[in-house]
Amino acid sequence: MKVSLVTEGTYPIQSGGVSGWCEQLIRGLPEVSFEVVALSGSGREPAVFTVPDNVTAVQRIGLWAPPPRDRRVPRAVGSRFAIAYEELLEAMLGDGPHSAAGFESAVRALHALAAETPLVPLLRGQRAVDLFVDVWARHRTGDDEALSVGDALAVTELMEHFLRPLGMPVLRTDLVHATANGPGALMGLLAKWAHGTPVLLSEHGVYLRERMLAIRRSGDSRAARAAQIRFFLRLTELCYRHADLVAPVSGFNGRWARRGGAAPERVRTMHNGVDPAALPLLTEEPAEPTIAFVGRIDPLKDIELLVTAFAQVRRAIPAARLRLFGGVPAGNEDYARRCEARVSELGLGDAVTFEGPISPVTEAFRRGHLVVLSSRSEGLPLTIIEAAMSGRATVATDVGGMAEAVGDGGLVVPAGDAPAFAAACIRLLRDHELRHELAGRGRRRALELFTLERFAENFRSVYVSLTQRRPLPAHTGAPSVELPVPAGALAPAVSVRPAARLSERSPVGPAEPVEVPTGRIEAVPAATSAPASAPVPNEPIEVPTSRITAVAAAQEEPVEVPTSRITAVAESLDPPTARMARVPEPLDPPTSRIAPVAPRTRIPAQAQRPAGKPRGPVRPPAPRSSEERVRVGEAG
Repeated sequence: MKVSLVTEGTYPIQSGGVSGWCEQLIRGLPEVSFEVVALSGSGREPAVFTVPDNVTAVQRIGLWAPPPRDRRVPRAVGSRFAIAYEELLEAMLGDGPHSAAGFESAVRALHALAAETPLVPLLRGQRAVDLFVDVWARHRTGDDEALSVGDALAVTELMEHFLRPLGMPVLRTDLVHATANGPGALMGLLAKWAHGTPVLLSEHGVYLRERMLAIRRSGDSRAARAAQIRFFLRLTELCYRHADLVAPVSGFNGRWARRGGAAPERVRTMHNGVDPAALPLLTEEPAEPTIAFVGRIDPLKDIELLVTAFAQVRRAIPAARLRLFGGVPAGNEDYARRCEARVSELGLGDAVTFEGPISPVTEAFRRGHLVVLSSRSEGLPLTIIEAAMSGRATVATDVGGMAEAVGDGGLVVPAGDAPAFAAACIRLLRDHELRHELAGRGRRRALELFTLERFAENFRSVYVSLTQRRPLPAHTGAPSVELPVPAGALAPAVSVRPAARLSERSPVGPAEPVEVPTGRIEAVPAATSAPASAPVPNEPIEVPTSRITAVAAAQEEPVEVPTSRITAVAESLDPPTARMARVPEPLDPPTSRIAPVAPRTRIPAQAQRPAGKPRGPVRPPAPRSSEERVRVGEAG
């Protein structure tokens, strides 16, 4: 069996969770021949992985490589392009009953043109810009912001980068497995349309959501942001509708896929797995109270928030340390410098250390009492699962599939909430019994749900079913978001020491009670308990009581995009179940409205991002303003 594994900005050119997942998949299926198709910025980035023997080829495609020199386009071809591109824009900016079909028809027509002439000059040409301005004007009402020529130029150039697979050779393979929606999944669709090749789409993060985050922070005008959102909505919807199977790594991502256009019967959550043999139980802890972070230095990981939270930890526990293990991806050097500057600004000195990548990862876990992840966006993070398998309790933000990964092996707090994050860390550093109980539960849960053997067998059976056109086997993998509490895990609630309110401006006040969900903690067998290290000073600290209150396990739903208008995601892209996100900044155009009136912020063409360079690091949105809480990480 030959499988084309299509990646974007990850394996084998960049380390990280998705790349590690790809490596596990390839090595876990040695009988499968893999061709890796790596979409990247320039297409010339060096590999950081030595690919296994069952990888027969690595093909690199530069989505942001400099475009080829303009070629004269025959008039007839130019006319056909104009018809197809106008159809694409009409479908993109409209919400009629045939918009999705129109977008697909236009994509197919552009792909057919690519067999006759290079598409890049056409997609970046003046005719494309003029058509964009004209179609926008046709959909605009009196209350909508006009699309400037500079805006149209910027958006057409962006679209060209993400449509570049249309001009690439169609993959010849038994199965296309895309690791993300967007251009990677589009390559799979082209193979399906040309050769009937089945397409499997895995999603680690939610592609549309992460594009929304990037666009929201881009500084572009409202009209330009609205147009970009519309493009990515249609592109991801197209891929969701045509994938033979969508295999998100978490139930959270699965709900986005269903809302985004995937048929419910073709969505199957397939959790990540780790090798228990490579992650032995850690039975010792460091002498000093230490927090370990494992991951790349990236805005999506919100290292600045972690450093800010740690400053509050240090005020409560002066001996505490924060050790960060992970590399700085190319392009993130400025962000890394900002994080280091934040450490200096807060006077943390040597208490915070950036130690680079470490191997094996258990060495990072060994050097901390607990492992933390402060991300703004995640799929199902391997770091959390690996830490649990190693017997370390975790503190994580409630984004994506993070709560599914943590389960009842740690604490989950709202994203962007430094005081809540600090409170959770302080609580686990001080309470040895609770920390060890959570660590033991996390390991047992990881052994039950997240083993590499189960992960590989799930994909093996899906590969066979898709390539042989058989019905998919009964799902034997880890369940989706409705994760059960492991058998025998329920026990009466354990009393937790009270915590007082935490405020930078007020003195230490009296302690207030902390609620922990009943039935979520039980005594850990001696075999799984790490010995307590030297006691952590139990000084009083102020912690917001409302942030320590346990809450029901309500996983957040995807943003619902109204059919009448596309709205920007305000403080969060993950509104609670059955609730819409608060959306004060309208962003997306509907059938009759493009974007609300706003002070004009035109983007002259000269001010746009230089051609050939990818969009900068994503800056996440501010935290939502609803009641913010720390809760024991529950399934769901």
